[in-house]
Amino acid sequence: MAYTVIDDSSKHVQALPYTGSGGVQSVGTVGYSDMQPDYVMTMSRSSQAYNNLIYDSSRGNEYVLQPNYNGGQSGPSSGYVLDFATDGISFSGGWSHVNYNGVTYCAWLWKANGGTTSSNTDGSITSTVQANTDAGFSIVTYTGTGSSGTVGHGLGAKPAMIWNVGLDGGNWNVQHVGLSNFATDVYYLNVNFSAGSDSNVFGAEPTTSVHSVGTSSASNNSGETHISYCWAEVKGFSKFGRYIGTGNSTYGQYIYTGFQPEIVFIRNVSRNGDGAGWIYDGRRTPHNIITAGNLRFDALSDEQTQTIGAGKTMDMYGDGFRVFGTNQESWNYVNDTYVYAAWARHPFVTSTGTPVTAR
Repeated sequence: MAYTVIDDSSKHVQALPYTGSGGVQSVGTVGYSDMQPDYVMTMSRSSQAYNNLIYDSSRGNEYVLQPNYNGGQSGPSSGYVLDFATDGISFSGGWSHVNYNGVTYCAWLWKANGGTTSSNTDGSITSTVQANTDAGFSIVTYTGTGSSGTVGHGLGAKPAMIWNVGLDGGNWNVQHVGLSNFATDVYYLNVNFSAGSDSNVFGAEPTTSVHSVGTSSASNNSGETHISYCWAEVKGFSKFGRYIGTGNSTYGQYIYTGFQPEIVFIRNVSRNGDGAGWIYDGRRTPHNIITAGNLRFDALSDEQTQTIGAGKTMDMYGDGFRVFGTNQESWNYVNDTYVYAAWARHPFVTSTGTPVTAR
């Protein structure tokens, strides 16, 4: 079996830093290949006044969700428009949250199925799905019933991470393979609490065809539209798991992924108040040592910079990443448990067996 089926990760996922123009603007992708995204998450790097936003081509480009907030979907509005361009993203105006003049932002892009959806009846609840089975990513919408059920996700592989939210509002529920109990444990993307058990949110591990929803209104409110973003692990392209912090600023915990990371999510699931989720990428900080680049999922926060003396964040390598820092609760506190999700810039070894160079 080939080491990976994806030699060019930039066809499926990319990180895209950009600066707002305040008006009409196109921002092209920076990977090896052009990519028209179906999911776009944006964050401001330099202003706490602007919300984190998620767009996807299933809901349309005038609708936004805020992963730092439990207020549900906003739109339609011409002010919210972000177009899914053939090679990146484009804006028709200067809405401050995504394109204010002179403000720096970063967008993270995933490809699903070009906006083409299909009805899925694999579960007891009919869903609408667009899936990229090669890269293990799907966008799923369904109408809640209030009764425990299953929802088809279209991946043909078992998801390792699911983000789920109701479009009318509520917390962002996260099911992650790195949690102590994959079936019943959950954490909230928008709240920096530790992970806990709630069998009413998901209630069972996902399968290769469906994910479960319980009786909780957070994931299955009767008559409400819910959305799930589902990611499955693909060898040499994506990796999901857990690690234990060392509290060591010199020899931190090393996480093997089998590829050079392009994007890394990290979340402390052990403690309240310091359990913020963080996102890193190899575009905003293209060289080791990484002392900058931390952006938070759960709050409006400027991009944070760590000095080496205070404990750098991480290094990225050709086959994984290492976290550093003394008393850094968010990514390397001694004996704390963290879950992570990572996507590749390059596989460590191509499908033909050729090793790639280190970062």
